[in-house]
Amino acid sequence: MKKTFLFLTVFLFGTLLYTKAAHPQISTDSNEYWYYIQFTNGLYVLEDFGEDVPMMTQNASLINKEQHWKIVQAGSNYQIISKDGNKICYGSSRFFTSKLKSAASFSLADHTDGSSLMLRYGTSYMNQKGGQMCGKLLETTTSTTSAGIPLKFIPVAEMEEPAEPEPPKISSKDASNETWYYIYYTRSSSPNIKPVLQDMGDNAILMTKSMDEDNEAQLWKIVETGSPSGNYKYEIINKSGRKIYYNTSKSRFVASASSFSRLMLSSVSTQWAIQREGGSSMNQSGGAGPDREMCNYNIDNGSMCIFIEANNISPVKEVNQEKLAKLYVNDEVLTIEEQEPVKQIEIYTISGQRVITSTGAERQFKLPAKGLYLVLITYESNLSEQQKVLVK
Repeated sequence: MKKTFLFLTVFLFGTLLYTKAAHPQISTDSNEYWYYIQFTNGLYVLEDFGEDVPMMTQNASLINKEQHWKIVQAGSNYQIISKDGNKICYGSSRFFTSKLKSAASFSLADHTDGSSLMLRYGTSYMNQKGGQMCGKLLETTTSTTSAGIPLKFIPVAEMEEPAEPEPPKISSKDASNETWYYIYYTRSSSPNIKPVLQDMGDNAILMTKSMDEDNEAQLWKIVETGSPSGNYKYEIINKSGRKIYYNTSKSRFVASASSFSRLMLSSVSTQWAIQREGGSSMNQSGGAGPDREMCNYNIDNGSMCIFIEANNISPVKEVNQEKLAKLYVNDEVLTIEEQEPVKQIEIYTISGQRVITSTGAERQFKLPAKGLYLVLITYESNLSEQQKVLVK
């Protein structure tokens, strides 16, 4: 009998709480103030890729000075300059960096979320193109409601490296030490169906399918290849024994009994992208959700996945859309203020591991580490709600 399970993802209900964003200090020749420019949604930052190269969002790095920016006065507006001396410029519908070309002139505006800023360029605003993901180009939009607009200036000394997703365990090639996973693609056009990667047969195109506990074709393990090439050092093997392989004649990823692709697992904020040697990432073709073929494409929303250990999935509960509790995090301590009697509180890591269960009166919980957590609250009325919290 088929059962449906709830995958614990950061896309589920709830909001993260932020303190009031301060306006950056303006640098002069004698006093320089360096910042990360971090988008509120997605937590990616701006990076200088060099002369006349389009800007893209990237994961924050504490050792990458190309992500450090200062703001200088330019008449009544501002210019933004990288540590390498490149200015943010605009042309051909994209923001780019250059020492030689004219700098874009910005002003700062408060965002309606009450805690973020917006970079205004003329009558438009800097915006993440096509979603809040790593590797997104920067364009303009006139819509202040775009989720890709709000950002913050974080002093370099105060920046914290974002928590990486919990990596999957590496298995042996034989049966002596195996950990099996569902590879869950978190972007889906069908909110009630959670698409996972499925082996469709030898040399058949891999597809996303609705998770089925009784279907071993959805279970995968990660092993180190015997012939690594740099960071491309993994094979991903199905319960059938077939391996993920990119079939160039089909222009699709398949499950193969005789061939395999060397793969790299790239962390992208709180998720993973599976990349192949000599190509791009394994991505959902033609949209997102169940019944999608897996193609070779740049990292974007359709690439994002998490590895859910087969033994760490939890059953679906009826979820209330209206929030009945307020959640606060301070120094890795979660405080819950409820408005209705609570039956049970469960706290999970992003990988699906339950770390706390409480059926008592306790409403403050020490979380084990930095990172994203999903809080599942079940009330005496049998309603449940889910909220996400970030421990920084």
